[in-house]
Amino acid sequence: MGFNSKGQKVNLTNLWKASGKDVSYQPYNWIRKSGSEFIQVVTKELNTEPQSVLSTTRGRTGGTWAHKQIALVIKVNCINS
Repeated sequence: MGFNSKGQKVNLTNLWKASGKDVSYQPYNWIRKSGSEFIQVVTKELNTEPQSVLSTTRGRTGGTWAHKQIALVIKVNCINS
């Protein structure tokens, strides 16, 4: 599991890859299908903007980075399914 340079966000792509689950469990798919509501809740609870709790980067070293509360939900989703 990777953290960003400030240690505030977790690399969701690495969590998904480590789980060995298929593409349907990829962070992008979770965010698009059921995660948007949870992201809104976290954003509201932290009184911040969505960009502060979730971000993506492209390229060879890219990935989806999120607040630890969102990462926990992704991890549970990959384990329990």
